[in-house]
Amino acid sequence: MDRLKKTINGELMAKLQDRFETLTFSQKKVGEFIFQNPEETSFMSINQLSERTEVSKATIVRFCNAIGYKGFLEFSRILQQDIQQNLSNARSFNLSQRYIGDNANHDDLPLLKQIYDQEMHNAAWHLDYIKKDDFLHAQTLLLEAEQIVILGCLSSASLAIHLSNALSKILPKVRVLTCHSIESENVIDNLDETSVLFSIAFPRYPKATVELTELAKENNSKIIAVSNSSVSPVMPLSDVSFVCPSTIHSFVDSYAVPLMFLTALTVSLSIENKEFAEAKLKNYDRYAQKYNLFY
Repeated sequence: MDRLKKTINGELMAKLQDRFETLTFSQKKVGEFIFQNPEETSFMSINQLSERTEVSKATIVRFCNAIGYKGFLEFSRILQQDIQQNLSNARSFNLSQRYIGDNANHDDLPLLKQIYDQEMHNAAWHLDYIKKDDFLHAQTLLLEAEQIVILGCLSSASLAIHLSNALSKILPKVRVLTCHSIESENVIDNLDETSVLFSIAFPRYPKATVELTELAKENNSKIIAVSNSSVSPVMPLSDVSFVCPSTIHSFVDSYAVPLMFLTALTVSLSIENKEFAEAKLKNYDRYAQKYNLFY
């Protein structure tokens, strides 16, 4: 084991290191390959990993079970979670072309099916993982807040804008911040214990998001955090947090699960705050009709 080079830190590598000596000879071949090639492995299908390590697909499944995972899809999700923060867009693109692009049109595993399978697995995992008490706590914080600020920078900005657009239709005083600026700092400076900052941060974690979340924490604002990992830098700053897996399919990450979670939270809030939400939505409809917003 000492001869192996551990290039990536994280949950999966820690488990693999702890359990390596208990693996069979064939399973150790898989483990050694992963230790030496974690980034490449994260983009491989089970067929590709089987070919590269010269072991059967059944052996790979047993390897995943032996280090604590239910199967290859869960193993792949955790490995991607571990490497996301340090993987550049160019490197992601290069690896995806090598291991996904060449297999995009194979009859047994087309690219579309491969991506959908992974996202359906992520959604099922998230549904089992999320805690009802945390969901209800976040809901209560948002309903009781005197002002809400949704924060998401760089690639997470699209999620922040989406959530802000939805919540502004059913809750009062909702703002969105998508970058670090003097205006953003002024908005955060005005937050207090009656406010909620909803911080969204996915790899590579934007420095601006972390700094503004820290500032909100200093002002005693309540903080709800959504990220891909429990070790994300915004998680320890939060009053309640949610891990939503995001998958690297190429140079872009997939936010299917985070979007589903934000949608579920928004719908739940509208049900709990029915009368106010209905009045706000009627106002929005009158505005849209008055200014002829839609084709």
